[in-house]
Order: sequence, then C-alpha cells, then structure tokens
Amino acid sequence: MPHDIKCWVITSDKKGTIHQASGIPIRLDIDPEYKTIKLSKLAKFLGHINIKMLTFFKTIKDISILDMPILAISSGHDGLLTNAYLKAKYPNLITVHIQNPGALIRYFNLVAIPKHDDVKFSKKYQSKVITTQMSLHHLTSQKLAEEGEKFANKFNIINADKPSIFFSIGGKAVGYDLNDLWIEKFCDSLINLQNQYRIFITTSRRTQPEHRIKIQKLLLDTQIINIDNYEYNYYIGALDKCDFICITEESISMISEACFTQKHIFVLKIPGFRKKINKFTANLQKKQYITYLEVDNLSFKKSFFTSINDDNNIVAESVKNILIKYGYKL
Repeated sequence: MPHDIKCWVITSDKKGTIHQASGIPIRLDIDPEYKTIKLSKLAKFLGHINIKMLTFFKTIKDISILDMPILAISSGHDGLLTNAYLKAKYPNLITVHIQNPGALIRYFNLVAIPKHDDVKFSKKYQSKVITTQMSLHHLTSQKLAEEGEKFANKFNIINADKPSIFFSIGGKAVGYDLNDLWIEKFCDSLINLQNQYRIFITTSRRTQPEHRIKIQKLLLDTQIINIDNYEYNYYIGALDKCDFICITEESISMISEACFTQKHIFVLKIPGFRKKINKFTANLQKKQYITYLEVDNLSFKKSFFTSINDDNNIVAESVKNILIKYGYKL
C-alpha cells in the first residue's frame, strides 16, 4: 500500500521533467498527484523579479487555492516557479526541486542538481543541495523487469539465435540535429549489421517528422524491427532485454536511463556539439560506463559495470529524512 503522504509533482507537460520528478515518490512508495503548469513568458519574467508577483496569474491562483500537499516536487522552469511561489505562501510545505533552482533555492528544502551543470551555492545553502551523477528518472528495477518480460514475450528474445541491439534515436536539441547524410549512413550501418544481430530501433519526440519518415523508408524490407510501429511502447523492455544499448548523444535523460540497466552503454555521435553534454559524457567515459561510436563504424562488445550510484535512491532517502524530521511517518 502506498504511504499516506499527500504529494504533488509539479511540472510542465514535458515527459522528461515529469519523469525526473516522479522518481522520488515512486521510490518512497508515495502515490502523487500530477499538476501540469504552463506559465507565460511574462509570468516567468516577473516571477524571477519577485516570486509573489505570480499571484496575479490565473494558473497560479487556481493551484494555490487547492488543499495543499505535505510534499511538492518540481522539475523544469514552470515547476520551479510554481513550487517556489507555493513555498513563499505556505512556509510549512516541504518543497523539492530537480535541476538548478538558481536564486530561488531559498524556497526549497532540498534540490538535486546534476554534476554536469557545475553549479555552486554559498555555504548558507550547501546543506540543501545534492549533486547527482546523472539525471533523475522514473525507472526502477521492478519496472525494468516487468517491461522486459513483455518485450521478451513479444519478440521471443529468450530463444533468439543471435545477440540483440537496441538503438534509441533522438534528434533536434540544443546544439544538435540529424541530417539526411547522417541518417543514410546510420541506416546503411544497421543493414550491414542485421545478419549478425537482431536489431531494434525507436525514435523519440526530438526526431523531426521528415527524419523519422526517412528512417522508416530506408529500413523498409529489412530484418530490423522498428518498435515505433507497435501500439504498445516497448522502450523500457528493450532497455532491459537487449544485449547492447546504443543511444544518441543529445539526451542526458535517455543516457541516464540506459545506464540504470548497468550494461555498458554505447553513445552514438550525431551532428552538433554542446559543452554540457560533452562534460556529462566525458565523466561517464572516465568511469567506463559508456563508449562513443561513430555512425559509420559501429562495433559492440558486451560488458557490465558492477556498481553505480543510484542517484534516485540517494535523493529519495534525503526526502524521507526531511519528512521524518517534520513528524511524518513512512
């Protein structure tokens, strides 16, 4: 039975931020209410000048008159400002933010910030900060196993006569995007590998429609299985059951989720560059969690790493201690 702690997860409608914030209540066995917030540019601008100015915006008025939770967890810009406003109005609310809160850190009991953001706070606030190695996410060992079984049954993975590779292809992001030449090279490489491996592929919300269509066309009449063509989302199951996982480099969240499997992850270079991504992947390379691959030189060797800090559990345990300190039982 879930713990009887009223909790809100406050984010925009972006799945990435929802997944980041939902990992904590999942690990604390708390069933949260999800509050989707969309603030205007003006609200965001004024909110950073004075958080209490958000009281003039209907979105904030509507949420602030509800019965307040005990715990509010936010992620993303919209969630940050909303949660900070609620803390200013209701000081007894326990607030947690995932990602860098900037100057609004004073409105939070705890913040979890990735190491690659390279953020430093004054000594006054350092006790509130947990630095994570990767992005937080919603995956658990139980979820992986459950989805892995569905994937294995659907695609007969257990009795397969050759190893499997799962390619997760992203696309347009800050500093990155695919192009026709890269897609052609990528599909040629997959076709050359299909006799050695069972190949599964998926695209993401970042993949431009024209690029998704081009991939579909180039891989038509091959043995490669595009799981986008199925009504059920087999993404998590593929992470669990495929022998090799290859993720395009632009998504820290997807690389973090893949590393949770404790398999050695292959990161596929795509056109573009971003310093933040480079710093993140360099740290993982140093720890030998990942190997970078070029699109026209795909080579896979199976290995696992035996230990990795589960940032999600570390943050969840800290939140649990705050709740206990405030007199709530878990």
